[in-house]
Amino acid sequence: MNELVSLVKEKMGKKPNPGFHWPYWLGYLGGAFFDVIAAVTGKKFPISRIRIKKFCSTTQFGTSIYKKTNFNPPVSLIEGLQRTIEFEFLKNKDQKDDVVYFTE
Repeated sequence: MNELVSLVKEKMGKKPNPGFHWPYWLGYLGGAFFDVIAAVTGKKFPISRIRIKKFCSTTQFGTSIYKKTNFNPPVSLIEGLQRTIEFEFLKNKDQKDDVVYFTE
């Protein structure tokens, strides 16, 4: 997650350091606070206990099926992330893009 945050910040022209790290218990407590506020007001908030838990958990993906398909990605993961950040956040929305992406 630190690498991802650093990549995004660097691409956005900010210092690539991940910044301050909140203790898990404090983040979880904050999520619980927003859960209570959401229950009282009926509004949804982008912070909740489950989102804190998901954000802090370890996610791993197996590559056994990927290797059997002989799929060759057209770009690296890093390049794909950089293109996504540029397209979604940095590029002028009025400009047309000459690149077309095809999926299966």
